[in-house]
Amino acid sequence: MDWYQNHANFTAFDDNANQPTSFKHEFRVRFYTRKQKALWQKELFEIKQGTDSVDTYVNKFRELKERVDRTNAFPADFIVQLFIQGLRPEYAINVQANEPADLAAAITAAIRWETGHIMANKKNNETDQAIKQLTDQIAQLSINLAQKQQPPILTSTNYVDTNNRPD
Repeated sequence: MDWYQNHANFTAFDDNANQPTSFKHEFRVRFYTRKQKALWQKELFEIKQGTDSVDTYVNKFRELKERVDRTNAFPADFIVQLFIQGLRPEYAINVQANEPADLAAAITAAIRWETGHIMANKKNNETDQAIKQLTDQIAQLSINLAQKQQPPILTSTNYVDTNNRPD
């Protein structure tokens, strides 16, 4: 907050023509340090999709890429490979096989593979649930049938006639 108060002479948010009074320019000068850029670069080189959706991964990847490579100095093929390497393996293999020409094509392919994967798993989940329900019903029918087929258990009972007692 001290930094902002010491720079109260801002006249614009983003003014490339007058950078000393541009908030955005001065903010970057102050907070985009070499150390911070190195940390963002490390994150970009190590980013993984993990359990995130492709959309979430894409947003994180783009944000880091913008921080690290504002001028698009990295070769496009390098950026595409970084993106693919961070995808989950079941998507990365297929996206790589598509040989995307640029990052946009790689992102489109990843989203399509994720959609297909979700649809296939949804179908499998519905099938698995139907199988489980049928299995449970068959088990219950087997129990009912077994209970009906069991012969009744005969028990002997000794009756004592208490009326005819010798006195």
